[in-house]
Amino acid sequence: MAPGVARCWRQHIDRSARDRASATLKRATAEVEHAKYEYGRLRSLAERKLVSRSSLENGLRAYRVAQASVDDARANFDQADENLRRTVLRAPFTGLVRSESVDIGQFASRGQAIATLYANDIVEVRLPIADRQLAFLNLPPLRNGNFPADMQPNVALRAEYGGQTIEWIGKIVRAEAEIDTASRMVQLVARIRSDAISEELSVGLFATAEISGLAVNDRYNIPPTADA
Repeated sequence: MAPGVARCWRQHIDRSARDRASATLKRATAEVEHAKYEYGRLRSLAERKLVSRSSLENGLRAYRVAQASVDDARANFDQADENLRRTVLRAPFTGLVRSESVDIGQFASRGQAIATLYANDIVEVRLPIADRQLAFLNLPPLRNGNFPADMQPNVALRAEYGGQTIEWIGKIVRAEAEIDTASRMVQLVARIRSDAISEELSVGLFATAEISGLAVNDRYNIPPTADA
């Protein structure tokens, strides 16, 4: 079941509660308006000695009780409105739902995972690089954190998808802190921004990477058949 279905089921309950709270608030507002008018009328009559002091005090008390009822009804409405807003869960980023862990009618306890999401504004790809190959890349000393923007090499990712070769251009933004002790591989992380590409890079797709390295001057390619 999609989270949207569970959300609508819960919304139906809380929307009814908010509607009832709204009706109560409107009724209390009408009552306080009437009590205010009645108190004003009694005060005018009291100034002309046409009603007793106790009648005026009763009118004031009714007006204050009506005001308190409005405050209580407004607080209940605000709480019901807040409960309704909480039936919609919003991620702090744009993305896609990868998996769901709730069912219709199920109550989620505090701290329970209900879904797994991933952002789609950027895609990060882990690239294993042999430590001996790092000498050919213009990278700062390995550390936990992003590389400075001016030291992030360009990277081209290519993959076969739908019978055609697709290429994405990004940056090497950081290296993971640990080096694999068995393979001596360093995990570089390439970042591709979705707003800078025309073809979407699907999560889980295998791709090859070509990283821009150091420029080498005064070097020539010698064919294998050349004489010594």
